[in-house]
Amino acid sequence: MTAAPLRAEAALRQRLREGTANAHARLEAALDLPALGQRREACLALLQGFFGFHRAWEPALAAAIDAPDFLQPRRRLALLRHDLAALGSAPADIEALPDCAAARTLCNTTAAAWGSLYVLEGSTLGGQLITRQLQAAAWWPAQGLRYFHPYGPDTGARWQQTLHCLAGLPAPWAAEVVDGAARTFELLLHWLPHAQPRPAAALPRPDNHKVHNA
Repeated sequence: MTAAPLRAEAALRQRLREGTANAHARLEAALDLPALGQRREACLALLQGFFGFHRAWEPALAAAIDAPDFLQPRRRLALLRHDLAALGSAPADIEALPDCAAARTLCNTTAAAWGSLYVLEGSTLGGQLITRQLQAAAWWPAQGLRYFHPYGPDTGARWQQTLHCLAGLPAPWAAEVVDGAARTFELLLHWLPHAQPRPAAALPRPDNHKVHNA
């Protein structure tokens, strides 16, 4: 990679970090992911929320970003179906879960869709830690859970591919990409179960992210 693309990638990553730091920290604090392994019901509710989000968001993302070969391995709805079934949900109950209709609005432009994808792809980095924590829980299902750590040993490579694509976007799109990412964090904060804002004093420092890490 030449110097110019490297500078472009670093500049956009910095803008994304700064533009989403507050919403990112609020979501992480609200979900209290380090305590997630203590209750199977809490994990189930969170995965149900992600299922409703992805079922609305993934088709909208595919319509906004014309890159099927890139997006196909990043689809996670099937992984959520697997995880919900592993935690005891019947197929009919899974399909009856409500959709997060507002997730479609996150992809109303290509630039915004890339910002939203940045958030969900970034979650796979912290997802490695979440999975290790959950594996120690007494209720961890024999089939395992796949959503939080979908790419296995390819996690780092997939993230670098995403960053490379972001760096190649037209420079005038940058503000809209950042806005799309920030709106995604905000929507997840208000959609996901148990995602209730805590007092500002309880929020972690933005550089201590575990859920989504650029």
